[in-house]
Amino acid sequence: MASTTPTAPAQVGKGQAVHYVRKDAFHSHTIGCGRLVATELTEQQAAGRKACGPCKRALEALAAEQPAEQTPATSPEETRAAKLADIERRVRPLEADTVTAATMFDRELTYYADGTRVVMRAKGTERTGTTFGMAGSGLPNVYAYQAVRWDDGDADLVAPHVLHRAEPVDEETHRQELEAEVAARTLAISAHITAHTFQPVDQPDGERIAWTFRTGHGASARYRWVSTRNVLSDGTGSEYRWQAEQAARLARRTGLDEAPMPEHLAALLTEPTDSLERMNACLDQDTVYAKEVGPGRWEVKRGGTFMGTVHDEGAKMRRGRYAAWAPYAERRDGQVGFHQDLEAARDAVARAWPVEVAEIAGELGVPALRVLEVAEQVDQEWRPEGRRALLRAEAYTGTNSRVTQAAAAEIRHRLELPDQAEMTADQARARVAGTYPHAEEFQAERTENGRLTGYTFRAGRLHSARYGWITAAGTYAHALEDYRSQAVALLPMAARDEQASRA
Repeated sequence: MASTTPTAPAQVGKGQAVHYVRKDAFHSHTIGCGRLVATELTEQQAAGRKACGPCKRALEALAAEQPAEQTPATSPEETRAAKLADIERRVRPLEADTVTAATMFDRELTYYADGTRVVMRAKGTERTGTTFGMAGSGLPNVYAYQAVRWDDGDADLVAPHVLHRAEPVDEETHRQELEAEVAARTLAISAHITAHTFQPVDQPDGERIAWTFRTGHGASARYRWVSTRNVLSDGTGSEYRWQAEQAARLARRTGLDEAPMPEHLAALLTEPTDSLERMNACLDQDTVYAKEVGPGRWEVKRGGTFMGTVHDEGAKMRRGRYAAWAPYAERRDGQVGFHQDLEAARDAVARAWPVEVAEIAGELGVPALRVLEVAEQVDQEWRPEGRRALLRAEAYTGTNSRVTQAAAAEIRHRLELPDQAEMTADQARARVAGTYPHAEEFQAERTENGRLTGYTFRAGRLHSARYGWITAAGTYAHALEDYRSQAVALLPMAARDEQASRA
């Protein structure tokens, strides 16, 4: 049976064997052996040549994956309804909020009662919906998921740590927040055309005071800030994001984060709320979207950056209707996966976007050359398995190099492994006793991977209570903060300073 996925014979290098490449989107590597295609061949040119074994088997596998012709086509509405019905069969109702005990990575997890309005915040995006149960075995210490019916009619089982109770919408507050963000992004992008990856800077009480953002890429990337009060940081920027965040907080404390609203911005902000929302979406260069470029074919982009493609292979495809491809995927043929809906395929392409070596160095506070060294090690170990870690491209050399998402996670893990046993709370208490003899309530703080960053502690009680921090290596605060949350925020910054001083 012939495959319905379009393919073409191709040549690799100067070899005479016939390989095969997919034609449903841009694919630079063969479907079987994953080698770079030099040129496509016509059927006449390919006639009489020996076929590459892995490519031939891959071609046969594509044909075998085509379902029987009698399988009825499924509309997107039917697919969504089937997905919702499957979730409804798996969930059990929740009559009241349920809070689990602490785990290594979460102090506690909250599952909301049925009918609760929630918002999902993950990877810079927000999505609102209503809960309708939880799915899990009901056994202790077994992770469960919250069922959410989204406002757009779709539904999912969602990890509870990204869900939050949605507060009632205050139109006036929403308008003020929107005006502040549009003004801030406009100021930043007008001064730095490459401004991207904006992240909010909030006070302990939740007040937003600024955004930090990144300009440039690779080793030349710098971090800056823009306040909610119309001030843009000057100078050459900071090497690490946390330094820009510190500078923004200092500007707020010293009153240097406020300036008159520029006239062009004041005129801009008189637009209706829906216009401002569209404007903000256009200014947000971090939004990932799928743009239809042909029948059943989409380009996935972030801002103006091409990230990959999605191809609709038809509702009959058992492995997943939507095929996702990205040039920087872990697989050398660029295949990301097959999914039942377009949104999932789009998100899979976005997750395959590479990570810069310099960005990992900035996160961990280690020299970029050390990150590159570990990336080379991972790449050599993975190569025999057909996986790639370090991306080879003319523009990606030295500390400007990029690695796959999977490799970035492995590199972070290897560089975050502790060199010695963890400091205990008693050892931390003894370390600070000379300065804070009555320090108590030591609370461990850890990274997402579980590595100990250090401890925060309380000195004093009631109205005189203040909070400090001590890193896992023993450096501690010589000034106390009003809130523990402030000490928690300062601890990773101190740890990075400590690492940088040793580098």
